[in-house]
Amino acid sequence: MIINIFLIFAIAYLIRQISNQALKKQVMNIFLIASFFQIIFLILYRIELYQLDRVVYYSDAEVYWEETLNYLNGNITDAYNASYIWTCWLLQKTSPFISVIWNNMYNILVMDLSILISALVIIHNKNYINSNVISQTRVFLILNLFNPLILFGYMRNLKDASFLLYISLTIYLLQKLNQKRHILKEIFYCIFLGIMAVVSYGIRPWAFVISIYGALAFLFSNNKFNKLRSIMILLFIGCFCIIAAPQIIRIYDSTILWTNVIENRSQGMGILELVKSMATLLLGPGYLRSLLGHRYFLFYMIIGNIMCFIGSIIWWIQIPYMISMVKKPRISFRKASIYLKYYFIMTISYILIYSISYRGSTEIRMRSTLYILISTIFFGIFDYKLNKTQLLLFGCGIVVIFIGGSIIGF
Repeated sequence: MIINIFLIFAIAYLIRQISNQALKKQVMNIFLIASFFQIIFLILYRIELYQLDRVVYYSDAEVYWEETLNYLNGNITDAYNASYIWTCWLLQKTSPFISVIWNNMYNILVMDLSILISALVIIHNKNYINSNVISQTRVFLILNLFNPLILFGYMRNLKDASFLLYISLTIYLLQKLNQKRHILKEIFYCIFLGIMAVVSYGIRPWAFVISIYGALAFLFSNNKFNKLRSIMILLFIGCFCIIAAPQIIRIYDSTILWTNVIENRSQGMGILELVKSMATLLLGPGYLRSLLGHRYFLFYMIIGNIMCFIGSIIWWIQIPYMISMVKKPRISFRKASIYLKYYFIMTISYILIYSISYRGSTEIRMRSTLYILISTIFFGIFDYKLNKTQLLLFGCGIVVIFIGGSIIGF
């Protein structure tokens, strides 16, 4: 509970940091309404679990909770995704009683915090290019905070919200660092990247690449390439090696395993099949499969099917909306901030990894992360100005997406 309270204060603090008063007020109101929306769905989710005589969701969520209880009872083992298990352990230790609901609340709050950080990146980039920041930020927050599919993907007892926070926190700290450079801040940031490269192994085996992307963003966040910057990067590598020494072989083995998986599954995959896998990843599960979750999903809940059904429709409408933004006016990617470029590289990596390794057929929680990453890029770079051309493109896009998505879905 204490950690959740801290997250609430962190969200409030970041909102207060928005300099534009009109935008700050709108962001605050959106988060207040979103909190009510999220609480309602969380209550409905917990009620259905109670009716199913379950404490947590199925599959991984159940495994993580069992491992958490083992840790609380002193039976500490080398659990898979141990970093998330330790997070759950700390959540329970700092709460008045043992309950998985603290984990549900934590994941929702971490999702909210990560979305807010993404919004701050959009605000920074929009200010950087003197664009319409208020309307774009408002639409971004509404589409991501109020999409039930994203909420359902994160609020269960799963690790993906922590993974998203790692992505967001890496770039937020760099943004704060670049506001006023100082040698101690640079050292702290490099140490942070080194530690997180190790810790993130217990969230996703390949998550250490986030630190690598963070180091590259740190390296190129200033046009003046100097010796001090090189020393800082070397320091990052040194800290990583020292801290990761006991784990470095394990991370290496995991990386080789993932590389082999991707290599094996990519064999025989042509360009057309890769494009189809990407389309499946971007358009799935779709509203039809979500509505018929009992037929297509190995594990499902009624409230989960409803949330995914609504969220899929929202996402399928959002896709042509974002595509129509590209038409006009265009903003050169070269002019985008280094923070937005970080999101772009992370998104491309995410799409390629899961398009190849899973052939695009991933779980809801992985798509939740992808939706937020893609939204950050589009709303950070492009503006939407209502005109006949964009309305026509938007309307045609909806028809194509719904027809194409329905065909792919079945």
